[in-house]
Amino acid sequence: MKIASDNSYYNIFSPAQYDILASGTDGAIIRIGFGLTLDKSRIYHLEQFRDRGTAVAGYYWCDPNWDRTRQIALIVETTKQLRLPSVFLDAETYWSDWAAYMKQDLATCYATRYLPDYLNEFYHDIYEGVKKGLEPEGIEVGNYSANWFIDRYAPDMKSWIYNKNYWYAGYLRYTNPKEKIALINKLGEPFDISRLPKFEAIAPITHGIGRQWESLLPVKGLNVHQDWNFFTEEGFNRMFGTSYPTPPPPPPAPPPPPSNTYIINTNSLRIRKGPGTNYPIIGGYWTGEKVMVLEVSGDWGRTDKGWINLNYTLPIQSSYMVTAVFLTIREYPFIHSKAVGWLKYGDHVFEVGHTGIWINIGRGWVKSSYLKVV
Repeated sequence: MKIASDNSYYNIFSPAQYDILASGTDGAIIRIGFGLTLDKSRIYHLEQFRDRGTAVAGYYWCDPNWDRTRQIALIVETTKQLRLPSVFLDAETYWSDWAAYMKQDLATCYATRYLPDYLNEFYHDIYEGVKKGLEPEGIEVGNYSANWFIDRYAPDMKSWIYNKNYWYAGYLRYTNPKEKIALINKLGEPFDISRLPKFEAIAPITHGIGRQWESLLPVKGLNVHQDWNFFTEEGFNRMFGTSYPTPPPPPPAPPPPPSNTYIINTNSLRIRKGPGTNYPIIGGYWTGEKVMVLEVSGDWGRTDKGWINLNYTLPIQSSYMVTAVFLTIREYPFIHSKAVGWLKYGDHVFEVGHTGIWINIGRGWVKSSYLKVV
């Protein structure tokens, strides 16, 4: 069984709270949007969890009050842009009066409910449209709902929603309140996040691949309102694009570069016949190329092709393998700097400089805690 949190702009965390979540969960599911609006916290949540080596996936609240074709297009485009391994479609809106819902006037919401046939058609069309746009790209598509919602508002959804990648809400406070309270009392309040697996025995997965089993738990260092989920091993792998519990073997590590190896740090670098700009140009190197310098004369170094100005190169110091599932490359060496790329487990990179816990790999900075020297 695997543990994951799910998060949207309602979840505001400090760096220490992200650390707690990363230490006690296997994955984080990020809301990327709702209706025709993108979740304003989606990128920040993804970056914070990816920086900590936590596997990520996405979900999208689908709203029958808005055009389904436009929602499909937005879901497909955003999922690709965020480089997510999967997106799960949240099917739980039955009303048209959002103002009443926001006031939690559920009687008025119920009075504005959609007909079961419409809800079934709407959510099925969204699912099929998103699958058509994402599954050819190797991106998994699934659904999230609650069994009681389907039973009450759209029973015909049972014919298709349970078939693949179904993640459902079954909160303990409704399904097993006595045992939930007894277990919390036994663990003490608040309890450490490492104790979450204790709830597995009273929150089994009875449908699909995963269950959102509670949000009101006194976990030490975190807000009470935090959704917690269990997933089967196989379901977690599909949702997060992982191969837990054992990651695939990394590719063979390259031999450690010699101390006279450099990386080209400019768009293109001229190769000259001698050590100076007065010598004729006889070739060139492109950015990112690694070259071996055989001889140094002032600011110039001789390669097997000729001489280059070393001011436009960086000396390679060490070789590393990425140990995180997903690792963000940042423009500058601090956590809030702009993301300029990503690495995945098993990738190999070369150090061209470092400051504190950050390693410069030529095209940006990564945290050293997610690298292993090879």
